[in-house]
Amino acid sequence: MAAASPHAKRLLAGSTSAHYGLMFVAIGAGYPVVALLHFALHALMKAPLFMVAGIAGHQAGSYNLANIARVRLPDSLIYTSAIAALALAGLFPLGAAWTKEGVVSAAGVVAPWLAIVVMLAGGLSAVYAARFQWSLFLRHKEKQPGNSSTSGPAWQQHGPLYVLAVLVLSGSVLWLPTVNRELGAWLASSFPGIRLWEFVVSMVLVLLGLFAGYRMVTTELGQGGRRLSAGRDFLARWLFLPQLAQRFVVMPVDALSRRLATLDDKAVDAVVRAGARFALWLASVGVRSGESLSDLLPRGGARFGLALAATSSRCLEWLSDQLPEAPSRLSGLAGHQIRRLQSGMLHHYYSLMAAGVGVFVLTLLFAIIKGGLL
Repeated sequence: MAAASPHAKRLLAGSTSAHYGLMFVAIGAGYPVVALLHFALHALMKAPLFMVAGIAGHQAGSYNLANIARVRLPDSLIYTSAIAALALAGLFPLGAAWTKEGVVSAAGVVAPWLAIVVMLAGGLSAVYAARFQWSLFLRHKEKQPGNSSTSGPAWQQHGPLYVLAVLVLSGSVLWLPTVNRELGAWLASSFPGIRLWEFVVSMVLVLLGLFAGYRMVTTELGQGGRRLSAGRDFLARWLFLPQLAQRFVVMPVDALSRRLATLDDKAVDAVVRAGARFALWLASVGVRSGESLSDLLPRGGARFGLALAATSSRCLEWLSDQLPEAPSRLSGLAGHQIRRLQSGMLHHYYSLMAAGVGVFVLTLLFAIIKGGLL
């Protein structure tokens, strides 16, 4: 797909998927550390390529490789991109080539035919890496300047590219036996030994892939400038997976969503509307009967107040009169009875005194008996 795509960023995205496949081969062969190192080096080489694609696409006004091939980029970006593109192709002595050959050797441990499949994948990597790079570089001096307007100074865009290019170049030290031996000890893992025949065949396929990518650019084959053949168009369109997803996933889900929306309008919303109509009817009933109901309460309250007032006028008035009069009658009766005791006869007084002493003695005896003193 990447080798057939005329779109720069889709080409790079397809290459990322392909190299993920190489990483899974290394993991399946029992060398996950090789996959991890290839993952790291692939990120270092792919990041500047995506950044250069963004700059070139901005200047060309399109990510089509044929349009990108018509604009001139700064020489520094061209050579920076070349370092990353050759690393993507897996060309010796760049570090990404060492990890790719590690995947080839890991596959060879499982079966020789699997190593050959990985070599062919590496040759295809060289094809699309060369297509991308030659689109930027070929007839560079004859190209026209593109849209160079940017949101900031050029060094803000180009500076990270130079740093990444240096990191890509620094990965070449992995080819040194001492370095990869120390790295294996630090990672507590071992790397498969690179066999000579695998290395030779792999590099030959890489060189052939670079030449094939160059020829595709010079003949404008698959660059987007002319119509692709049916087979290449099938690959360039990612096996028509986006169209299939549109037809068999997006469109059915969209149709189902519309039907559910219709059902919502007819069923769910109908319940809500019925509830609203009932509330409006209830409110209209309340408007008609509300006055009589609201007047009934104060009228009943008024009648109850009048009845209570009439009752209080009959009962409470008598009670309020009797409360002060009854004590005065009792005090008058008590005074009358007390005056009857003041007769002036001594034997009456002696009798009262004797009765009082008797009550006192009885009370004292009762208290003593109650206290258990006797």
